[in-house]
Amino acid sequence: MKAGVERGAGAPGRDAARPSRVLASVALFHAPRLPHSAHAVLAAAIVLGVALGVLTRMLLLAVDEGRFPSRPHGRINYVFLGLVAAVLGALAPAAVLTADYTAGVFLAIGLSQFHQVRQIERAMLRALDAVALVPRGKAYIEGLSMMLETRNYLVMLTAMLATAGGVILGMGGGAAVGVACGLGVTVAARTGASLGGVADVGPAELSVEDGQIRVGGTPVHAETPDLRAALPHAVGLRLRPRGIAARLSLAEPGQRQAVLHNVSANLGFHRSRPCPAGPDGRRDPADGALLPAAAVDPASGDLAVLCFPAVGSADLAAAVARDTPLLETIRHRHPRRAGAPGGAR
Repeated sequence: MKAGVERGAGAPGRDAARPSRVLASVALFHAPRLPHSAHAVLAAAIVLGVALGVLTRMLLLAVDEGRFPSRPHGRINYVFLGLVAAVLGALAPAAVLTADYTAGVFLAIGLSQFHQVRQIERAMLRALDAVALVPRGKAYIEGLSMMLETRNYLVMLTAMLATAGGVILGMGGGAAVGVACGLGVTVAARTGASLGGVADVGPAELSVEDGQIRVGGTPVHAETPDLRAALPHAVGLRLRPRGIAARLSLAEPGQRQAVLHNVSANLGFHRSRPCPAGPDGRRDPADGALLPAAAVDPASGDLAVLCFPAVGSADLAAAVARDTPLLETIRHRHPRRAGAPGGAR
């Protein structure tokens, strides 16, 4: 009898000496009676998930190059939002394991807040476009705002899987799961499609005919009073699509505007004359600027781009155009069946 009592008294000691991991079934149905070591493991798993989530957001960090204090303010902004997303993702498995299902309400509130962040980013980028000489365009802005929202969700997913792995598989397993997920989403998010993957980009010959600048034979309208004086500063590019889907994408005005913005944002643009002062003494930045333009050849579907880079050469301009992202909001897929009117299938 005494031995039986001693064995019963020794049971809690053996439970405390178990490996530092919590089975999901035990934690789910016996959360109020979890030993102190189990709560320590749960807290350690949450810290692991938050750390890997923030690290994932830092790997996905993209600071906009617009005309506002983006560094270090932009980095602080995006990293802090990543921290909030990581905390929400890490607390989700902990709420399930401790049977605290009311925490799901806070998770839903966090998701709605990230959607509000997307709207704020969209409004800010549109305000910058209103004063830009070469704007991004609405399609480019919508893609950027959607990307910023989605990356917070990817951080939340990484933190959630890392925390769940730390609770069920131990800290080593949770770290492995979190690192694999973080690297996976980082590679997937940073290897998006670009124009270089769907079109051949290269320099094109320039000529002036009938009062217009032609890029490889395609007339491109340039807003400049003196074409002959602007021609020495001009660079022509030709984007040849590799399929019908790429041809449809290049024909979209939003995609063409994205190319023009990327070239001007990275290489600048020339001025035909100094910026003059108006009657009120103010200077219009657009006056005298040689702004880029683009046109689609209706016969071949090629995109002719005319730009006036302040720095670099035609090869560098082609490299910038090649790296322009293929916008998801207006990206076309290859039609499964051709010939159906109106795209019907």
